[in-house]
Amino acid sequence: MKGIGKGNFVVIALSDKYLLLEYCMFELYELYRNSSLDSTELLKKDLPHPCRKFRPKRYNSTS
Repeated sequence: MKGIGKGNFVVIALSDKYLLLEYCMFELYELYRNSSLDSTELLKKDLPHPCRKFRPKRYNSTS
């Protein structure tokens, strides 16, 4: 978990539920920490994407 954000690029799918969970907030903090606690650096390689309610279609193996 502490290595999160050490890659070249990270896509973050944000939702209200995500922001309320302790582990998810820890992930965001680790991304920030691995960007040298600099929000400009964080936004250079992290792409936050706000999500609305998502309801994926169920896979039907019989069709």
